[in-house]
Order: sequence, then C-alpha cells, then structure tokens
Amino acid sequence: MGKGEGRTKGQSVVHVEVSLVRFAYGAEEERIRDMLIMTEETKLREKESALTAKIARLLPDFAKSCRENVDAVIIHQDSFAADYQDEEYTILGIAIKFAGLHGKEVRIIGKNRETLKESRKPVLLQ
Repeated sequence: MGKGEGRTKGQSVVHVEVSLVRFAYGAEEERIRDMLIMTEETKLREKESALTAKIARLLPDFAKSCRENVDAVIIHQDSFAADYQDEEYTILGIAIKFAGLHGKEVRIIGKNRETLKESRKPVLLQ
C-alpha cells in the first residue's frame, strides 16, 4: 500500500505484532494440547498396568490363558459371583477387559451354582 492510502508505519507494525501473537498463541495451545494427550495416554497405560497386575494377582490361571495362542477363553459361570457378591461382579468385569486387551473372546458356560451342588455325580464322556 502506498502513502496515499492513509496507512502509517505504526499500523503495519501493529498488524505484524498481532499476527505474531496469534502464531505464538497457536503454538502454545498446540503444545498444551499435546501435553494433555500425552497425559491421557500415560494415564491409560498406568490403568492398564494396574489392571494387569490385579488380574495376575487375583486370577493367575486366567491371565495365563489370555496370553496363550487361543481365540477364546472359557470360564464357568460359577467362577464369579455364584452367591451374587458385588466385588465378584467387579472382578468379572476386570477379567473381561483383560481378555479384550489380549484380543480374546470370553465365553461363559454353565448355570448358576451348578458346580456347587453336592448331589451332582460325575459323568463319563466317551
């Protein structure tokens, strides 16, 4: 723009400064966003590690089964909350999540308290 269009040097400088502030703000905003994403990813990794440690402690055989080269893990319904305990429901949910982290399908078989009945006789399968 020429001198005759009414713009002074000060106006040009102000425009440049505003652009730099916007650029600096955008870069800072992007850095903060990246930090938040990294923080969320770190939190998820920590939660996954805690879940893995809990399953290894509470259900070591189940954890081992999930790490094997199989498509599905089969558990009996009585393995969790046969007497309707709330904490057992939580453990079942954790077990299902753990299996999913390892790409396993979970199949639940049997009927409630089926394995706890004393009158049940063994059946010979041929």
